[in-house]
Amino acid sequence: MLKCFSVVVCGLILLTGCQQQTVDPLAYGPDVNTLVVTDDFIAKAIAVTGGYEAWINAKKLELDCVVTFYNTAGSFYLTQQHHEVYPWSNSVRISAIEPQGKFVCLLSQDNFTSAQEQARYDIRNTIYAVRAITTAPARLLDKSVEFPKPSEPVKIQGLWYYPIESRGTSDETRKVVFYQNRGTFLIDIISFVGEKESLMVRGYDYRQVKETGVLLPTRIEVFKTNPAGIVQNRLLKMNYYN
Repeated sequence: MLKCFSVVVCGLILLTGCQQQTVDPLAYGPDVNTLVVTDDFIAKAIAVTGGYEAWINAKKLELDCVVTFYNTAGSFYLTQQHHEVYPWSNSVRISAIEPQGKFVCLLSQDNFTSAQEQARYDIRNTIYAVRAITTAPARLLDKSVEFPKPSEPVKIQGLWYYPIESRGTSDETRKVVFYQNRGTFLIDIISFVGEKESLMVRGYDYRQVKETGVLLPTRIEVFKTNPAGIVQNRLLKMNYYN
């Protein structure tokens, strides 16, 4: 019996050690003592996407999708991707199997890393889009960024939105504006206005993720725009199927 007990204890120790080694350093939650929702527009954006408690517990979201990349010549390229979204570490990891092999890229805070230099442009657009639109409620609770109360609503493609400009980010090369739908309170449009390139990200058909209870878009599209926000062409589309 003592031998059996020793074997069980050793097994548990080994198992615990393995679990400790496989802990994902990006999958952590916020310090709830520092989170204070004082603005009505933030409270509404969180409520319609699952609620405060759901987002507090959403440390990691795993999603699979089909991505369509478009070019100005009219052709397109289809691929499958696996997305790991970390709302509170402000990170997204994308992996896929391509004809040239497997690739993995990561955007964490302002640091983008990828071994596939030839795919850097398209993947960078993809990963910024995924992170921005899927973690919008968590970003509104980020105390390192200032979100002033929305100004007068603007009309975008027939719908009214409240523009919420993100201030205080370390990326000073572009302006980021979150657009909150006046009817649904979803932040389903985000614009990135830069000197060299301007983009618009849109989320559609929100559904609840069973594991966490948060609501995420089942379709994301990224458009190239001019500095005034007028859409010029679609760059890519993501359809999630899990």
